[in-house]
Amino acid sequence: MGSLTRANMIMIMLLALHATLTPFLAISSDMSIINNYEEEGDSMELGFVRSEEEMKHLFEEWMVRYDKSYNTLQERQRRLSIFKDNLRLIDEHNRPSNNHTYTLGLNHFADLSNEEFQSTYLGFRPSNITELMSTPTIGRRQHVTRKGRDLIPDSLDWRDKGAVTPVKSQGKCASCWAFVAVATVESLNYLVTGDLITLSEQQLVDCDQGNKGCDPGYIFKAYNHIKHNGIDTDEHYPYVSGIYFFYNLVVWIFKVNVVSIDGFHLMRRHPIDEEDMKEAVAKQPSSVGIKGENPEFRFYKSGVFAGPCSGVLNHAVTLVGYGIGERREDYWLAKNSWSNGWGEDGYARIARGNPREQDG
Repeated sequence: MGSLTRANMIMIMLLALHATLTPFLAISSDMSIINNYEEEGDSMELGFVRSEEEMKHLFEEWMVRYDKSYNTLQERQRRLSIFKDNLRLIDEHNRPSNNHTYTLGLNHFADLSNEEFQSTYLGFRPSNITELMSTPTIGRRQHVTRKGRDLIPDSLDWRDKGAVTPVKSQGKCASCWAFVAVATVESLNYLVTGDLITLSEQQLVDCDQGNKGCDPGYIFKAYNHIKHNGIDTDEHYPYVSGIYFFYNLVVWIFKVNVVSIDGFHLMRRHPIDEEDMKEAVAKQPSSVGIKGENPEFRFYKSGVFAGPCSGVLNHAVTLVGYGIGERREDYWLAKNSWSNGWGEDGYARIARGNPREQDG
């Protein structure tokens, strides 16, 4: 545990994949109302509208499911109003006549407005290209030849190879930058050493002086911290979300730097070359910046996400594979940090090869 393992180069791609490049939501519960909500999604008729009483009942069951409580009646009524707006959005999307490739569903974000969600959970800062290019740890990535690309598999899931740690939760902290940096280092360390070690996001939140705790941050600065300081395990330096510095002061003093990296590669082009991305992910899980403010992405539950792409780069996920969906749609497999109760057990399948110009 005390020895320092040095992994190789991390791949970081700063981009926005089609439709926010992000996925998730799955509600599994033994409560009848929530279960009925899940079942009736496939049978909604055109013009289906829930009654006020039904929405109120769903809200009460949702509060129990997610252990929610509010200090005042006024706050409860405000949250109910937001919940109903979000439920209407979900119901409208899930109408069979819309024929979408993905479904939405209730999750732990259902009582948050768009503004609240964005300010709390979206924590990626796109980097200034001049600053990035002046960073000495960025290397030039070698592209494979056309013949070499022919050898890249049509589909890939790094989870099947034992190279991905379980999905985590960033909590009420805009620390996706830390989770993505750690996720890629965990996987790379496994590919180099054969040991899958769960590493500490909290160390980055506390100690990375290039970022500011639970404020939105830069992935490349997190990689620089790991390169120069190493990183401890999650077991020894556990995540406590927005509680940082004082809580973990003693842990920080006695931290053990278990893994380090040599540096990282950067992909930043416009438009994005998806074959380059596929090549990178075929080598190792890779970090990406995405546009995460689309409400449909927040309530993603299953399928291949192909929602509208708008806004700015403000969230980060880890690409751990790619494949072909049930309707023959090409997709990226993305690991998120919003818990395994979001999306497909914490993952999203996001459309790739979209004809619309991609940003990044």
